[in-house]
Amino acid sequence: MDVFAAQADAWQALGGLFAGRGGGVGAAFGVRMMASGLDHPQWNSGDVSSGDADIEAARAFYAALDVPWGLRVPEGVRWDRGRRIGRRRLMGLAAGALRHAQADVEIAAAGPAELEDVLTVDCAAFGSDPVQWRPWTAQLLAADDSVVTYALARTNGAAVASGYCVHAAGSAHIAGLAVLERHRRRGIGATLTSWLLERAFGLQRGSPT
Repeated sequence: MDVFAAQADAWQALGGLFAGRGGGVGAAFGVRMMASGLDHPQWNSGDVSSGDADIEAARAFYAALDVPWGLRVPEGVRWDRGRRIGRRRLMGLAAGALRHAQADVEIAAAGPAELEDVLTVDCAAFGSDPVQWRPWTAQLLAADDSVVTYALARTNGAAVASGYCVHAAGSAHIAGLAVLERHRRRGIGATLTSWLLERAFGLQRGSPT
């Protein structure tokens, strides 16, 4: 399983959601690019697969859209351009290795009507600005479930956790997993992840659950 390629596939799918809205996707030697058109490099980014990637093509792609941007470079790829601004872990799991998790929460797919609840959880968990995150989150919540599934977990009717799954090229990419601090260490994050992955694998088999 090539987790780096799977990640790039997911971000290409996300870029496709913003095509015609100031974003889009592109590719050049050794790099695949996506853009949302939003004014933050996190949402205009590319995935490098070679140390000899055509960085000028990536630069031109983002210049044409007039957005800030960044690149994800896999560990082990020699890279001496730009500056490192962070490091993130990337993990992969084969569908057959998934173990079901169950905490005492109610989980359901979220849509545009749940925007405020999702923003409240997400921004509290990550310390993010809801004004900045609103257009990104709104677009994901409005996406077709075959591309992005957003989930919201509730306890006694109150939203306590959220996260989403991007379906692309036979893989399921989990991101944005947020649990309110006072509800952590109860298995809620694991349960939400399990729910999203089990649903994703069902969708990939053509039998939504």
